[in-house]
Amino acid sequence: MTALYLPVAAIILGISVLQIANGILVTILPISLTQAGYSIQAFSAVATAHSLSFLLGCVLSTRIIGAVGHIRAFAAYAAATSVTALSFTLAPDPAWWMALRLVTGFCSAGLFTVAESWLNEMTPNAHRGRVFSVYTIVQKVALVGGQFVLLVTGGPVVLGLFMIASAFYSMSLIPVAMTRAPTPSIAAIRTLPLRQLYRIAPAAVIGCVSSGLINSAVASIGPIWGLQVGLTVGLAGAIPAMSQVGNLLAQWPLGRLSDRIDRRSVMLGASVVTILVSLALALARPDSDWLLAVLFGLWGAASISTYGICVAHANDLAPRGTAVALSSSLLLCWGVGACAGPLVASSVMGWVGPQGLFLHGAAIATVTALFTAWRMTRRQALPAEAREPFVNRPATSPIVGEMTARESGKRG
Repeated sequence: MTALYLPVAAIILGISVLQIANGILVTILPISLTQAGYSIQAFSAVATAHSLSFLLGCVLSTRIIGAVGHIRAFAAYAAATSVTALSFTLAPDPAWWMALRLVTGFCSAGLFTVAESWLNEMTPNAHRGRVFSVYTIVQKVALVGGQFVLLVTGGPVVLGLFMIASAFYSMSLIPVAMTRAPTPSIAAIRTLPLRQLYRIAPAAVIGCVSSGLINSAVASIGPIWGLQVGLTVGLAGAIPAMSQVGNLLAQWPLGRLSDRIDRRSVMLGASVVTILVSLALALARPDSDWLLAVLFGLWGAASISTYGICVAHANDLAPRGTAVALSSSLLLCWGVGACAGPLVASSVMGWVGPQGLFLHGAAIATVTALFTAWRMTRRQALPAEAREPFVNRPATSPIVGEMTARESGKRG
C-alpha cells in the first residue's frame, strides 16, 4: 500500500494545499466585493472571467506543459496565482478583479492538468481507480476546509485572508518541487465535433451544460446569497460550502446505483431532487442555520453529482477509441455552461431578489429533467453488463478522461 501511494503523495499533497487556497479565495472574493458596495451583477462578471479563462486553460495547458515540463509549469502557475491573490488587495474594483480572475482561471486549469497527468502516468492501471478516488476525496476536503475560513475566523474579510491564500498557493509548490518522481510526457487534448458528441449521448451533453450553468452560479454567488438573506459573514461562506460535503458523500453511491439501473434514471432523479431542494432553498428562512446546511448538502448531493454520472453515461456509449476525446469535450460543455451560469443567475436575482439564485437552478434542472425523460423514450438503456463500472470524473482538467478511460479499458 505504501509503495502505491508514496510516489504520488507529493502531487496529491501539492494540489490539496492549492485547494485550500482556492476555497479561501472563492469565499472571500464575493463577500469582499459586496461589502465594498458593488452589485451582484458586477461580481457575476468577475466569476465569468474565471470560468472563461479556465475553459481556455483546459484547451491550451497541455501544450504549455509539454513545452516546459511538469515541474516548471506547476511552479509558474502556482507563482502566478500567489501573486494574483495578493493583487486583489490593491483595489476592490470589478474590472481589475476580472483581469485577475482571468489569470487564476487559466492557471487553475494548468495546475490540475499537471497534477492529473502526473497521477495518470505514475499509477498502474490496476490501481488507478483507487488512487484517483483518494486524490478526489482529499482535494475536495481541502477545498471545503478553505471555504470554512470565515466561520473559523469569525470576522469580516480582511487583507490578511488574501495573504493566507497567497501563502497556500506558494506552499503548494514545495512538495511538487521536492519530488523525485519522474515527470511524464503529455499529449495535446483531443475533442469531438459538437454534432458527433450530441449524436453519441444527447442527455449527457445537455446534462453537462446544465450542470455548469447551475453549479457555477451557486459556487460563485452562494456567499452573496447568504449575505442578502441575512446570514452572518462566517455562515454566508460556510453554509454554501456544505454543497461540496453533500457531493462528496453522495457521488459514489449514486454512481454505483447508476451501474445497476439506467444512468439516465439517476440523472433524472438527481434533476428532480435539485428542483425540489432549490425551491426549498428559495423559500427557506435564514433563522435555521442547520436546516440551510442540510438543504445545501442535499442540493450538492444531487446537482454537483450529476456531472460525473453524465460523463459515465456518455462513456458507456462511446465508440472504441473516442472515450478520451469525448470526456474532454464534455468538460468543455460544462465550461460553456459555467461561463454563463453566474451572469444568468445574477440577472434573475436582480429581478426577484436572492431567491432568484435557486429559481434559476430549479428552472434549468426542470428543462434538464424533461429532456432526459424524453431521451429515455427514444433510446433503450444499455444492459447493466454492457456498462463500464462507474468512475467519478470531476470537472477539473481534460486529463481526467485519459485517467478514467485507462481504468475502464476504453482508452483510445
